[in-house]
Amino acid sequence: MSPLPLTVHADAEALAGAVAAALTEAIRRGVAAQGEAWLALAGGSTPFAAYRRLAAMDLPWPRVHLVASDERWVHARHERRNERALAEAFAAAFGVRLHPLVPADADPAAFAPGHAATLATAEASLAPLHPRAFDAVLLGMGTDAHFASLFPRETPDHALDAGDRRPVVALVPDPLPAEAPYPRVSLTLSRLVATHALLLMISGEAKRAALESARTRPASEAPIHALLAAAPDLAIHATTGAPAASNARLGAACAATLGATPAPSALPLALPPSCTQVSPTSIATSTCGLPLRVSVHAT
Repeated sequence: MSPLPLTVHADAEALAGAVAAALTEAIRRGVAAQGEAWLALAGGSTPFAAYRRLAAMDLPWPRVHLVASDERWVHARHERRNERALAEAFAAAFGVRLHPLVPADADPAAFAPGHAATLATAEASLAPLHPRAFDAVLLGMGTDAHFASLFPRETPDHALDAGDRRPVVALVPDPLPAEAPYPRVSLTLSRLVATHALLLMISGEAKRAALESARTRPASEAPIHALLAAAPDLAIHATTGAPAASNARLGAACAATLGATPAPSALPLALPPSCTQVSPTSIATSTCGLPLRVSVHAT
């Protein structure tokens, strides 16, 4: 099995800056090519520093459309609604357009995954995009190897089939996540991989270990396996969870141990001004505790 490309950033700030830079470029490309840009963005806690950086950029925001990669079946003002969190993160992006996946008055008690009406809001929001690809999709991953709201054992097979054309799916995770115990509507794998730029953002050793483990598990148990198989150009960005200085030492130690040489071409994204000195080092073994092929970015 070939190594999985993973770009490790020195700390959370560098990670956020790199992802914001990638999304900025995707927006500019989309607006230049189509007159508008569409992004599908993950919820959770990891990406919001990147979103706030992105929102501060001077971009043609009235031409930018945002949709969550998945949504909790809760009302529009609920603190756990991804749409609300995105609206707050992009408050500085005047004119940006947010599209809902669930109704504003969604009630968990009335959730019916088998009813067409459950998906009506999401399908209506995505209709203007069809059949175009997203300009960028940013995903996160849980330690159980789920992405968006495609959870182990509860995701219908078609939602993890890259050849299926259905764009959204409704499901109830089992067990319900303690931090957000609600039914979900999610974009499917086929809709998510239909994009010009696909990014996965993870933080910490536990998630990196879960990502590597998922490669040898069936998608029904580790849904991220289906994403890895369907998206060979997936750009994976991570932190080690260690302080920046420790990451810099780790990169240097691994380079010395493995005899690696700097590979500037391994750096796929333009980093923000805060990353004034980037030293990418290709690593292809787990000698230094990094089981994936890694580009270590040290400031």
